[in-house]
Amino acid sequence: MTGRMGALWWVVLSGGSAAWALSGCLDTRGFEKWEAQEECTQCHGGTLDAPKEAPEWIAAPPYNLAGETDPEARGNGAHEAHLRGSGQSRTLLCSECHVVPETTDAPGHMDSPYPAEIIFSSRVASAFEATPYFDPTTQTCKQTFCHGGYFVGGRPSGGQVTEPKWTDRSDGPRACDGCHGQPPPDPHPLTDSCSDCHKNIASDGTFTHPELHVDGNVTFYLPSP
Repeated sequence: MTGRMGALWWVVLSGGSAAWALSGCLDTRGFEKWEAQEECTQCHGGTLDAPKEAPEWIAAPPYNLAGETDPEARGNGAHEAHLRGSGQSRTLLCSECHVVPETTDAPGHMDSPYPAEIIFSSRVASAFEATPYFDPTTQTCKQTFCHGGYFVGGRPSGGQVTEPKWTDRSDGPRACDGCHGQPPPDPHPLTDSCSDCHKNIASDGTFTHPELHVDGNVTFYLPSP
């Protein structure tokens, strides 16, 4: 039994199991019919034949399940920005926002309606007792520690873009003050010499250890009086 929903095809497989097979995905990947695939990238991501040792971001859209590459499509959005990492922060894992199945046909993977469920399981988004959630109406992550929607002690972070829209590249944090003030509000010391206390930052403001930034911890050093 099949049903149509936009570019999506609902397929009920033998044995009563169900899966989302997308017409765009089938066209993009050249499949003649839907069937369980061995690798994540055979349905989404930028490389069809990615080796098992490939970095995890290879499996991140684009392409999304509908075969789209447009960053304004919800299935694409800021996936690559999060999983590629940068000189300012560590790379994220797929499992920090999604339940990653052991196999493509595992229960909970393709047996529920599209889009994919967003489940914040990492210590980063929920650090310091934050209660993060994704708002599907505005397509924004809210109350996340990683973007400064929630800050240490529940205090304001002073960030300018603490609820960036998932599909809007211009809305993402561009500088330190996107997620927190530079410096953050009181009781943080009113100084912009970050490297005096944060030793993963050089005196020129660049990160010497980006893997220690946005990791759910506040890394600081208090000089002796």
